[in-house]
Amino acid sequence: MQSTDYALELADKFHKNVSFDMTSNGTLLSHGRCRALADRGIKVLISLDGTEKDNDINRVDRRGRPTFQRVIRNLNRLSKYQSRIGIKMTVTSNVVSRLAESVVQLHEMGVHYFNIGYATGIDW
Repeated sequence: MQSTDYALELADKFHKNVSFDMTSNGTLLSHGRCRALADRGIKVLISLDGTEKDNDINRVDRRGRPTFQRVIRNLNRLSKYQSRIGIKMTVTSNVVSRLAESVVQLHEMGVHYFNIGYATGIDW
């Protein structure tokens, strides 16, 4: 946060506008972190790859545990500090047939916009 604080200080000093965006896997977004990001105007995009079933195929923590439920809990936490929630979704060949279902479900859970890309380095 020191670098963003410094950038904000310089922007104020030189009468410039600066904005920050970041992508997070969403697993460590506590209330304190969400508030600190919001205080600095940092907009967060969450990496989430679809429904619980589809996300947890590839998105596990270092202990091998699924992450979807934790990310959704933290996404709801983030929504208290950020008015629009966005998802960065990476689609793989084994889940692409359920892409529409994922988008609908996540939209119903409060996601406002989607950045969807396909996984590279795999056989399609």
